[in-house]
Amino acid sequence: MKLSHQKLYSGFFREIKTFYTINDLMTLLKSKEAEFISLDHADYIYRKLLEQNVIKSCTKKQYDLNELNEEEVVEREENDSSILNDNTKGFYFKFVGILYIDDCVLKVYPKYINLNQDSDPLPEDLEKASYKDKAEVEEHFKQVLNVIKKISNKSQSLSLNILTKDNYNHIGMQIFILEDYYKNGLYNNLETIIETNGEGEIDWDKTINETTSIIKKQKPFYVDLQTINTKSNEFDYFKLLHESILCECSKTLREIGLLEYLGMIPCELTGMELSNFGDLNYIKYRLQQEIRTQFVTRKKNQLITLLTYITESTSHKQSNSLKLFGSYHFEHIWEVVCKAVFNDLYKNDYRIDKSNLRDSPSLAEMVNAGLLKKGTSPDRTDANLSFKKLIEEVEWNIDGDPYRPDGNLTPDLICVDNKENFYVLDAKYYIVKIDTEKKQIQNNPGVQDVLKQFAYERAYNGFLKDYLFTHTLNAFILPSKYSDWEKDKIIIRNHKGSVNYKLMQKSSYESLGPIQVLEADPKFLFEKFLEGIVCLRDLTETLLEENLLHNINRRISSDGLNYGLILVGHIRSNYYEQIKDKTFFDFYFYDKDKYQTIAVHPEIMNCSTFIGYDFDNPGKTVIRGTVNPTLRKIKGSELRKELEKRGIKKDTEDMPSYYCISIEQANCVLYSDAQFSELKKKIEDGRGNYLLDNYAPKVIDQE
Repeated sequence: MKLSHQKLYSGFFREIKTFYTINDLMTLLKSKEAEFISLDHADYIYRKLLEQNVIKSCTKKQYDLNELNEEEVVEREENDSSILNDNTKGFYFKFVGILYIDDCVLKVYPKYINLNQDSDPLPEDLEKASYKDKAEVEEHFKQVLNVIKKISNKSQSLSLNILTKDNYNHIGMQIFILEDYYKNGLYNNLETIIETNGEGEIDWDKTINETTSIIKKQKPFYVDLQTINTKSNEFDYFKLLHESILCECSKTLREIGLLEYLGMIPCELTGMELSNFGDLNYIKYRLQQEIRTQFVTRKKNQLITLLTYITESTSHKQSNSLKLFGSYHFEHIWEVVCKAVFNDLYKNDYRIDKSNLRDSPSLAEMVNAGLLKKGTSPDRTDANLSFKKLIEEVEWNIDGDPYRPDGNLTPDLICVDNKENFYVLDAKYYIVKIDTEKKQIQNNPGVQDVLKQFAYERAYNGFLKDYLFTHTLNAFILPSKYSDWEKDKIIIRNHKGSVNYKLMQKSSYESLGPIQVLEADPKFLFEKFLEGIVCLRDLTETLLEENLLHNINRRISSDGLNYGLILVGHIRSNYYEQIKDKTFFDFYFYDKDKYQTIAVHPEIMNCSTFIGYDFDNPGKTVIRGTVNPTLRKIKGSELRKELEKRGIKKDTEDMPSYYCISIEQANCVLYSDAQFSELKKKIEDGRGNYLLDNYAPKVIDQE
């Protein structure tokens, strides 16, 4: 199981974004002595990479077209011998990580690292880079491998199948064997020995039957006690076998650089090789026999691991087999990291205690009161919904019967902070390309991604209003390019722009803000992921500085202008008299009366102007003012206390709960009979007003 060659050739390559030829493969793979592999050897490596679907074969023209849409798949040309002498034919990598084949080690780094910013990427970019750039790329590559390792440890069993397309991953198994040793130590079998006057437990049977006692006062006294002790058998076959395999794994990983990249400690326990333990069939037979007689779970798992390694390695050991550690789907890695660092509430199945919904109007109070909980508990009731359940399911009605098929809208990432901000994020592993001359955008998330992202936000609208969140952010999170990385640790490196789609944003009553396009720093993000640190606060502060959060209460039209509607509300005579000379006051109206919830006009938060009139004694004046777009719910008892603090007496009975909206720049205005008549007609004709209770405020168009 040793390396088949003493001399190794290695080189760095870039995922997806660089077109390579066979000649590039030949010149980029070098030994420490700066020697190249031969053209035939390069062709051989190319064929093996193609077999494992690590690369995609294409022409330069196909590749350039494929750049327009990364999700396209070009046809492979596996049997095209002309690729050796044709620089218009080549391949690109669909993998991130380390590839080890024969005597060659290929290190493929993520596509967002582009060292040549002035033109399209070239295969030799890293070779021509400065020492500083090379060192930073290698350091980040080390970080990438550790991220992949951490994710695979969380989600996989021995073979790390999710990151490979085989049922067995040789390098993954070697890493697992070493990590199991660091955690659980060597496999060992204990020997039981009998000692005279040792420190172990006394074996009274042997002491009584095999030693001489002294009788004193008719009681026996034993001078030489027989004690039971256990010690590790240093020459145990399986312990020595475990040591040999550990050394082999350590040697291989050290040769290809993974031991250093992953920060693992070398093992130099023995000089014995597997051939010293008999032929492979004998080794497997001994392991199978030991497994049958071993009943300690940890030890049995160690034996099964060793047997799997011996069995699978023999079939994968041929010098021409490809061994790898990494990911075919780095977009999955990007998504998992974003979910962890931004504390995704959707995947973690956080639940909301709806029974206390109206008693905890702010998110900060909700978090402090423990109303946001993870998972289920024995006292969980149907009143508590998870973020998953808040999205309504699709319902089919066939022959009069309802059916709900499997599958539903599944947002990438839902999170909240303690500033009453709600985030609907989608981790997208895209490098957007802009052609400023042709006004074209390439390699961007598609229309389907945009549609889904708006649908996710709209699906949570009711929840946002019930909990009175103040702002929301709907955004794509893309990786920033290497050239944008800085020494300062900022989680969001760039605000690239936004996405608008009027069809989805604008409805009859409200409009959604745009989807923001943000670039996150992969280096900083991966660092926090490896440390297990949540960085939502860093995200919030950056977004507030950039003014990117969308105000939920002031809905904006899709062309960026306020609707400018007028809110018309009646005011009880006693309250009217107390506020008519004030420039600022709270206009309050029923949320619930004694019997029911009062319907509220859906366009209230699109109003910029307020007109209030004395409901009991409509006269010659009205109060006009500017609507402050903050709507809040308040209990009747709390509203009375607030008014009393302001020196205002409330002479009506308290209802269970009210809505309050602040009116600013208020003044009392004279109204003629004609103006009152016109106002009344506008109220009657206003869209949706006829559906509302007499006590509910109405909405009209501008005068």
